[in-house]
Amino acid sequence: MFISPSAHAQFLYVFSLDNYNKWLEKQNDNTKNQLLLSLNEPKENAFAQWVEDGKVSAVLIIGSSLFNAFGNLAQKLYKGSWEVKGDHFDKEQAFIAFMMGNYQFYGYKQQEAPTSSVSLIVEDEELRTRLLAMKEAIFLTRDLINMPANYLSPTTLAEKAEIIAQQFNAKIDIYRGDILKEEFPAVYAVGKSAPASPCLIDICWSKKDALKITLVGKAVCFDTGGVNVKPDKSMRLMKKDMGGAANALGLAYMIMALDLNIHLRVILPAVENSISSSAMRPGDVYQTRKGKSIEIGHTDAEGRVILADGLTLASEEESDYIIDMATLTGAARVALGAEIVAVMGNCPEEIQEIVQLSQTLEDPIWQLPLFEGYRRHITSSVADINNSAESAPGLGGAITAGLFLSEFINNNQKWMHFDMLGWNINGMRPAHPKGGEAMAIRTLLKWLCLRSQKPHKQES
Repeated sequence: MFISPSAHAQFLYVFSLDNYNKWLEKQNDNTKNQLLLSLNEPKENAFAQWVEDGKVSAVLIIGSSLFNAFGNLAQKLYKGSWEVKGDHFDKEQAFIAFMMGNYQFYGYKQQEAPTSSVSLIVEDEELRTRLLAMKEAIFLTRDLINMPANYLSPTTLAEKAEIIAQQFNAKIDIYRGDILKEEFPAVYAVGKSAPASPCLIDICWSKKDALKITLVGKAVCFDTGGVNVKPDKSMRLMKKDMGGAANALGLAYMIMALDLNIHLRVILPAVENSISSSAMRPGDVYQTRKGKSIEIGHTDAEGRVILADGLTLASEEESDYIIDMATLTGAARVALGAEIVAVMGNCPEEIQEIVQLSQTLEDPIWQLPLFEGYRRHITSSVADINNSAESAPGLGGAITAGLFLSEFINNNQKWMHFDMLGWNINGMRPAHPKGGEAMAIRTLLKWLCLRSQKPHKQES
């Protein structure tokens, strides 16, 4: 997909609309005639190819969004390698859009997935390395979300996490069975009803004197809603309810592959929220690792219950930042739509940096308030906290979920919570094919690069 310079490369010319018109005036009659036929009324995001002396060339007109221009380019370019000509645009952003649009999930069809027949030349070796690491991470994230639940159980997710940990010489612990029940009772409470046993995955990639980051990802590998069963349409895509964990793994992959100066920890509580005789019920009360008791107001608010133990474990070790990712609430989608990630937390300056950065990277994130007045909605008469805002049903659900999670963060610990859909609904956006999606992690990678020191070799 991204290759070193080649003598046989074809040329892709990239212009703004004004510069395209100036360039076209200088071309020979053959080129002009071919382009006038295919680009009779040139406009932003327009694309054309033509043949000159037996060699294919192409032109792309860009506008304000490089993702709109480059996102579907892989399906348009003639096969082979292409050298991009043009200096007045962000090539890294353009290459990322091209890469993201080149993803396909063929899954379990009989025919093999076709290999990409189009490559872009990237002369800068450091940039090429970064792009290839991002490709692996984003495709990994999408693949994990797209996998059916009968192929991706908590056990399978743990196996895939082990492979990634081994690839980067990271330490990994996986808690199951009696030790999970004892050490992480909230995770066990949610997962105990499923034939696929729950677990908690704990990865550590250790560096000395580095920025300490802990990622916590919600890994509900399938969510029926439990006893408060979801309607059929709401349940159809619940294989994606481990999207937070997939994105956390994707971000972790990039951090390790690029050898950032970061001491990294990744915590993934993994369960299926199933219906059986042992399933948790509305009104049940369960203990957590922190000692706080949770009343189950609604069994479909299970993600925050498993995150309670994950965030507690994260808070037991001092980190510069705890970042949790979760496909947590439909309320965030109602507020912001499918394409924008909601963020909340207790470090407003850093959150604003991330929000602003996300706009430049076309990876949109928006802040919702952790309004303290709503904390009264998650009180319980029989436990320390309720997992559902029963006193305000349907109101501020993303915020009350964030307030619930904040109960399991130490007061002196900086924390951010990302509530995401993890899914492209119709695949009509360039670079965003239908299915599982990597959301917020490109922005977080850039932000962490800026926050961390110059990369160095990993401590042995």
